[in-house]
This record gives sequence, C-alpha cells and structure tokens, in this order.
Amino acid sequence: MYSINTQLAYFKYGSDPKRMLANITWFKYAVISDLKIQGVPLKDFEIEEFKRYMDRNKSNFPGQYFLEQAPQSDQNILILNSLSTSLFPSFLILSNNALQTGSGSIYKVMPATLTDESYLSQKDYDLSFDLLGKIQVYKIN
Repeated sequence: MYSINTQLAYFKYGSDPKRMLANITWFKYAVISDLKIQGVPLKDFEIEEFKRYMDRNKSNFPGQYFLEQAPQSDQNILILNSLSTSLFPSFLILSNNALQTGSGSIYKVMPATLTDESYLSQKDYDLSFDLLGKIQVYKIN
C-alpha cells in the first residue's frame, strides 16, 4: 500500500486557474461521513491506473513521481467545509463527481480540475477512484 508523490501543474480549484506548480502526496479519497474524509493508501492496481493517467496528462504531472510505503491511512480526518487559514488549500481532490464548495472561499480541502496549458479546456478525470492530494510545497508561476 502506497502514496505517490508528484508535481501538479495546469489546474484550478474554484473558478480561477491556479498558475502554480505544486508538489503533492496523493492518497485514495475515502468518505468517512457527510462532511468528513480521509486519505487511504493506494493499492498496486490503483498505482498502475494512476501512472497510466499521468502518462496521458504529462503537462499536468511534469517531472518524476515517487512511491512511498504508506500507513494504513493518513491519520488526518478532514472536514470538508473548514476554511483555510492561508491563501491556498492544504488538500486537493481529483474526482469525476461534481464536488462543490462555497463560492469565493478557500477551504482546507478543495476539489480541483486539470486544464490544458492555456487553462481554458478542462481535462476529463477518468480514474475508477478519487484522489486526495496533500500539498507539500507550491510555487507561484
């Protein structure tokens, strides 16, 4: 059971594009209750599916990726509607489900969408599971 570390580029959360490059540790998104979520380790077949997705979307996942052994679950249970104390979220969700957040506010956990290099066209998310990414470092472009 693993987490995977990647860079993420050309994405948006909320309505505006985010011109940044982020280092993210990815887990599988798990729902605990209506407002609580948790990151759980990825299984071997999920890692392989995610790697194929990254290959199809190289501009969004530039550079190399790194696998790490992960504990049974990230001990953080996150509350979805908790406002961020910074200008950026701490976690991003990649999902094919339409996840909503309040307009204009930055929450600790935000749904994100991948875009093309112009930030105009949204890319399809076609994995069979949702991802929760913990932002480790970000750089504003």
